[in-house]
Amino acid sequence: MKDKMTALGASLGPAVPIAAVGGGESVSSSRLLERTMAMIDSELQTQDPPISADVAAPSARIHWSPRFQPKDADLLAHNEIVIAASRVTVWRHLVEAPKWPDWYPNARDVRIVSGRSDVLENNSRFEFRTFGMHIDARVGEFLPERRLGWFGNGIGINAYHTWLLIEVADGCKVVTEKVAKGPAAVVLRSTDPAVVHKGHEVWLRSLKLISEQQNRTT
Repeated sequence: MKDKMTALGASLGPAVPIAAVGGGESVSSSRLLERTMAMIDSELQTQDPPISADVAAPSARIHWSPRFQPKDADLLAHNEIVIAASRVTVWRHLVEAPKWPDWYPNARDVRIVSGRSDVLENNSRFEFRTFGMHIDARVGEFLPERRLGWFGNGIGINAYHTWLLIEVADGCKVVTEKVAKGPAAVVLRSTDPAVVHKGHEVWLRSLKLISEQQNRTT
């Protein structure tokens, strides 16, 4: 597990301002990712294997592309969280993709290459690095403050990553799921079946932290 976390963190950038996710002081992105994934890994030791739970958990409310269905996945991840903030706040952090590295340590070199350069829109094309891979992506679903999904292609991997925002009494429930196919997805799964689940858990916890912090200051 340590080698996997080191590999994920090796190419990440400098310090990020979400110390609470990592446990206190400001730390480097790679240290933050390592700490958070280690914490999540420890929590998962007492649960059913996440990959088994994820396979059984896809939301019936997700809009899947015909080319990407959970039943056909080489790698599937399902994560969800409730955030004590409005959908407007959560959505803004999701679509401001160039700012992801400021609060999510597993995203780097994010650049929107078509349309507006500061926020994702319908059919936006963008690129970023995640899980040690360069990904070229295109937004395929865009329903403001409700649904966001993109196709992502890298060397040996093709994926669809989708986000669903649901208004609840406590704020906003966020469901995110990914279907990935290809030899690189098979390698990720064989190395650690829950690695994408853990990475996306970091993403959701970081999104929760930054959204709730903003909610308290507005």
